[in-house]
Amino acid sequence: MGASKRWRDKLAEVVRRIREALAFPEAAAWGSTGGEQTWHALLITHDPQPRRWVPTYTEPGWATSVAPDAAEAMELLRVEHYDLILLDLRTPSADPIELVQDIHAYRQVPIVVAGVRADRQVIGNALAAGADDFFYIDDTPQTSSFVLRHTMDRARLTGTLREGYTAAARDFLTGADSEQAFSAAYAAAMARSPHTGEDLSVIRLGVENLATINAAFGRHVGDLVLREVARMLRAQVRRTDHIGRLRGGQFAVLLPGAGSTRAEEVVTRLRAATAQLRLPEQPDLYLRLRIGWAVRGDVDTDPLAVAEHRMSAADPIVAGPPGAY
Repeated sequence: MGASKRWRDKLAEVVRRIREALAFPEAAAWGSTGGEQTWHALLITHDPQPRRWVPTYTEPGWATSVAPDAAEAMELLRVEHYDLILLDLRTPSADPIELVQDIHAYRQVPIVVAGVRADRQVIGNALAAGADDFFYIDDTPQTSSFVLRHTMDRARLTGTLREGYTAAARDFLTGADSEQAFSAAYAAAMARSPHTGEDLSVIRLGVENLATINAAFGRHVGDLVLREVARMLRAQVRRTDHIGRLRGGQFAVLLPGAGSTRAEEVVTRLRAATAQLRLPEQPDLYLRLRIGWAVRGDVDTDPLAVAEHRMSAADPIVAGPPGAY
């Protein structure tokens, strides 16, 4: 216990120094969110009454979702973003070592394991597999809260640093991923897919007449078109999907975990939404867009390149007021 306490004291000091170095405002301190940021925790447990020992239910600024087993937890991770994972080692049919490794292979998110004191060996194995911290369920609520507070503080700090990186990886005009950031996400997903067996789909969308719009209405109107297309894309996909602006009027969407059925559903919605695109600032303007898509496993070559080829060959979707084109 003495060594553990010294480690936690050192950790608290490191977090304090980093916060001071980054000049964190007081609102970034534990328990104060300024009414703006909600942090999401995923609790993996079969306990019907987890509120008795999980502080995320009562701490301000945190929302907690529950998965009763490993399979549902991985499914939630595919469609939602979480800032912290809490793993109850008593959960049936969940190999803690394998689950910790699977989570880290899929999402880089802090993991805290919880168990009874008799689980010391299992807890040690989970920490060796990559878990960030632990606490004893049968310990005092104050001790459990202390451990989680420090781990969550690290999660908040990690999230803040990640947001700074993300801002640098954004296309400043549309808010989509930059071409470099999207390419990195795509390469990582392609490398991970064979190991996890996860489906992967890619959609390409291009504004065919962007150059004509810039020449006829001015580049500022072309910029408005690109922002509106990016907004439309964000409205039709999940938070865990990646939208990238590649070049000019070209966009790409990466759909991790999406097979042919899911991808076709998204493309159908995108075609309908694309046909309804309007620019209130220029009521007479019309857009010509093309969409193509591909699923890894259904093609022999790079699905991003296949999606681009299919986009070029697709019939254009024309959006605008009747008679304007």
